This record gives sequence, C-alpha cells and structure tokens, in this order.
Amino acid sequence: MISENQNVPDLDPLNFSREEIATAVKNHRMLALQAHLPAVCNYHCYYCYTKEFFKKKEFHIRKEQLELYKSFIRQGIELGARTISFPGLGEPFMIPWFFDLLDFCKNMGIEVVVFTNGFLTEEQIEFLFEYKPALYIKLNSLRTPEIMNKMSGDPNSWTRSFNLINYLLENNYNNGHNLIGIESVVVKDNINEIVDLYKWSRENSIIPLIELPMPFEGDELLDYVYISQVEGLELFGKLSEIDVGYGIFWTPHPPFAGSGCSFHLISLIMYPDGSIHPCSGIFLEQPYGNIKKDPLNKIWNSERVINRIEAVNKIKQRDICNNYGCRAYAFRKYKDLTMKDNRFYIKKYKLINA
Repeated sequence: MISENQNVPDLDPLNFSREEIATAVKNHRMLALQAHLPAVCNYHCYYCYTKEFFKKKEFHIRKEQLELYKSFIRQGIELGARTISFPGLGEPFMIPWFFDLLDFCKNMGIEVVVFTNGFLTEEQIEFLFEYKPALYIKLNSLRTPEIMNKMSGDPNSWTRSFNLINYLLENNYNNGHNLIGIESVVVKDNINEIVDLYKWSRENSIIPLIELPMPFEGDELLDYVYISQVEGLELFGKLSEIDVGYGIFWTPHPPFAGSGCSFHLISLIMYPDGSIHPCSGIFLEQPYGNIKKDPLNKIWNSERVINRIEAVNKIKQRDICNNYGCRAYAFRKYKDLTMKDNRFYIKKYKLINA
C-alpha cells in the first residue's frame, strides 16, 4: 500500500522509493491515484467498511461514468500520477465497462492495481493477461474454505479465489514481477489461519496484504468479531519472524503486516459521484471538490489539501517508531484525523482537520 518501508516487497505499481515519495511531497506532485468504482458486489462480507455506500443511488452504475473515470485518470497523469488503484466499493470485474477502463489505462501508460474477490469469467481471466493489472485477490483462509465462505457470505468464495490464484501462478502471470497479491482481513474467525497463509504466500512469490479491519457505520461487531490489541500485536510479531527468514525486516504496527501507507502524501481518491477525498477509507461530508465541476489540478493545489499533506508529512517524519498507523481508521473510528490508530498503541497526535 505504497509503504516507505523499502525492505518489504509490494506489488510493482506500488513500489515507490522513499526518495521518490520525498521528492513528490517537496514538489507537491502526485504519484498515485485511487478510485472507488460503482457499488456492486456479489459478496456480503460482515466486516466490509464500505457497505453503507451500496444504499446510495449516486454510487450505482451509470453509462456516463466511464468518461468520468477517464477524465480523472487523464488529469491525474498531468499532475504526475504513475499508478492507479481500484480498491473496490465492491467487485471491479462486475462493472460492465471495467475492461474498457483497463484498456484506457494501458493506452495512457498508467499502471493499475485491482482489488478483487476473484469473481471473473473465463473470458475475463484471459483478458487479464492482455492488460496485466497487478491484483490483490481476497483470500481470508488457506485450508479452511468454510471460514472464508462465512466471512464473505458466499459458499464459493474460497474456491473462486484459490482457483484464480492457482491459474495465474500456473500460467506465469508474475513473469519475474510482483503482480499477484492476496488481501486478508484479520478477524476472530480467521486469526489462526493467517500464519500459514502468510508462509504460503512467501513460498509462492505472492505479496501478502494482511490488514486489520476498518470501522464502519453502524458497527456493532467489535466485541465478537474484531481481534484485540494484544492478539493483533502477537500475530504481526509472528509474521515479522517469518519474514526474517526471507531477509525482510519490519516492526509490527497497524494497519498492514510489514507495510505502512503513504497514500495521504501523494494521492487522492475519486468516489463514483465524482467527489474527491483523501483516501479509500475516508468519505468527507465536505469533499475537497468534484471533478464534474472542479479541475483536479485546482483541487490538488487547494489550501485544504496542501495543509493536510504538510501536517501528515510532519507526523510521519517525527514518528521514529513507525507507529503512525492509518489516518482512515482514526477518522472513521473517532471522526477526528488527530487521533492515533490505537489498534496496537494508544496516543494522540496533533493534526489539522481533513
């Protein structure tokens, strides 16, 4: 997730160096884009932090939206963006025009990361080899399908993901690159699966994105679904010990095992209604703007965006223990970007409002 920990491998489009990030921040240049696609999904994950958006009509599929995403990407490239991530609001490959969007990205020369639950037809899987997006494929269990099927609300979710991953590996999708990853959200149901899943990923040259769940609107699952601070710290400690054997060294901290997140410094996200926000986990009541009426250049160079980036950068620079955590978690949990991501640690930073 665009980590500044250069010791830990990530999917190729997200592997920016510290120097690249520092230079981009200094010159107020973009390096990446994020875009939430229209809210459509075949799963009902009980831990999903975007489920509230499925009720909003403005986030549903409309014919004209493809051109909106093209405009966002085109303007982002002009500001320096070299990669775009599609973290969801559902399943990207269920969007009728998504491969048209991948074709546009290929022609524009921007690299792509797609978060998917593996819901692809055979024809779509063949198209993957033409466009070669980097993929984070949902996989919440290695050997216990029932666990992942329960978490997703779909009786075939584990089989679907595992078949896609194996097909990509067998057909050399990576081809010397890091283009295959798995995304695993850790809750009480699957916490005992994660160590084996992590080992298997490293053994098969798969990038593991092991993450703690994000709070969501109407969240009533905390006590019997979310793991404790101690459980999270112990789990991430075990995963860091596994990586020592691969010459990979990191200190356990949220929100991802072995990885931080620098999206706040070098990126913005567009939601399906055209509104622009800080990152995939934050939806502001008053967005930075909307590209239906505001040029992205104007939004990126607005005082609100510049001040927030400067404040976040100062916090990261003085955070020598790398416990900075996730700004989206702080915002969603406390409605306050000044709060610390306390899933392992409890502390408060001073940070301006979004």
